[in-house]
Amino acid sequence: MQKSMKPMARLFSLKFFKSMGTFATLFGGLLFFSPSVWALKIEFINDCLIPTGERLADEEIGGLSGLAYHSSGLLLAISDFQDGQGSPLFAYELVPQKQKKSFCPQPIGVLLLKGSSNAEAIAINDTGDFYITNEAPSSEISSSLMLYSVNGKKMANLPLPPAYEPKVHLIPKGPEPTPPIFKDFKEPRFHPPSKPQSYKGRFVYGLGWLESWVDAFLDWQWQRRLQSAKEDYAEQVKKMKMRYEDEKRKALESYGQQKQRWLDEHLKKPAGLVYNKALESLSYEKKNKILTTMTEIPLTQDLPIQEGAVNRLLRMQMDSQGRVQSVKEYYYPLNTNRRVSEVLDLGGGQLLTLEIFYDSIIQNVFAELYEVQIDESQGVSSQVFLEKPVELLSKKLLLDLNSLESQLDPSYPKLDNLEGMTLGPRLSQDEISLILVSDNNKSSRQITQFLIFSLSLKDLKEPQ
Repeated sequence: MQKSMKPMARLFSLKFFKSMGTFATLFGGLLFFSPSVWALKIEFINDCLIPTGERLADEEIGGLSGLAYHSSGLLLAISDFQDGQGSPLFAYELVPQKQKKSFCPQPIGVLLLKGSSNAEAIAINDTGDFYITNEAPSSEISSSLMLYSVNGKKMANLPLPPAYEPKVHLIPKGPEPTPPIFKDFKEPRFHPPSKPQSYKGRFVYGLGWLESWVDAFLDWQWQRRLQSAKEDYAEQVKKMKMRYEDEKRKALESYGQQKQRWLDEHLKKPAGLVYNKALESLSYEKKNKILTTMTEIPLTQDLPIQEGAVNRLLRMQMDSQGRVQSVKEYYYPLNTNRRVSEVLDLGGGQLLTLEIFYDSIIQNVFAELYEVQIDESQGVSSQVFLEKPVELLSKKLLLDLNSLESQLDPSYPKLDNLEGMTLGPRLSQDEISLILVSDNNKSSRQITQFLIFSLSLKDLKEPQ
């Protein structure tokens, strides 16, 4: 189902990006220099506000939880609003403002992504298709990672490692009891009574008529003994089988009891993604076809959130069809009481992370941008339960976003619930834009807030 002021497929066309010529002049080309470690420089440019309640083609604008910049020059924003039909994907035109290098996103179209609800992040791959993380509408359904075509058709669910599946794991204490081994029942050999010898030719002359009679009598006696022996043998075999089955039953019962005691002594450990605190971040690095995502808070088995808390970061090598080839897991040091709402792959092992915290007492959002360095050798195979200590990624505070509050629009001079982040258009030969957006949660007390920054291109390890 498509809802738009203009057909969504055409929105990706350059001819519908009215200010592209202006941006081409304003944002220029690209210079690239090799930076040193921890070299990023960031500058705040402007903020833009969209009041809660504004609508576009019958869809309320808001709940923006993920951003991606399309090659057509449009900014795509995924919404976590749940209306039962799909997650709204909004397209924004970037309109230059009076202030130098400043611009504001203006919504111009919307597409509903069927099969997605409570979408949290978006990333566009090198073919123009895009990935979505989905935190699911109910606690019974785990979060998922999905691939969509450029026209909004769901193409695939992408797998996550077993550690991310919500379930209870049994951790054994001691070795598992060994089940009994039984040999097949073997009947004993039957030994029939000896057959009597014939008396034929053994009687004197005149008594030969007795030979046949004696032989018949002796054979009759033998037949009786044989029948009795067979009956005794059958009874013996029956008793032996009963004894065998009884011993087998007792051994199996004993094993079952031992196994149950062993299971009862197991440590029961829940694991997996935490409902509504799952995968809120997503970024795609086109040069190496790497898709990166991170848990918002530690996995269930890695909780609690305290000093030394660790988030798991996944870097997935994708193939030309947009499917997962291989996965490596990394460990991100999470600040106390924080959650990671977005990660942005700048290439060359350079990441940006957005950490936020909402203080319900003073009703204020605290947020920081961190620069993260990734050494690919730190990547390991995902395990359900970590063997601590683990090797942590290095991070450095790039910007305390609360320090900008004095520069924000006086009508809303504070940070909102920042959740989305992407690189935008180039601003000059030496600068590229960085765009952040907030999720207003459909609340009249909140607002959709865009924050626009510039990053120095010479500080990036990979050209943009």
